[in-house]
Amino acid sequence: MPKKSKAGRPKLAKNKVYSPGISIRLVLSERQAIDKAIAASGLTQSEWARKALLSAAGSDKSAS
Repeated sequence: MPKKSKAGRPKLAKNKVYSPGISIRLVLSERQAIDKAIAASGLTQSEWARKALLSAAGSDKSAS
């Protein structure tokens, strides 16, 4: 008899597991400026924020 697979989502590789997110507050004008930059970049909001934060931290290895 074949072994049944477990229900649910398969486990991610350790290098693909995300830690809890970062939350910030912005005034409307800051949010509008960021939204404009995100739209111009062609990236998703998460991709853009990850790239910007890693670049600012001097660790843009995985920002590409």
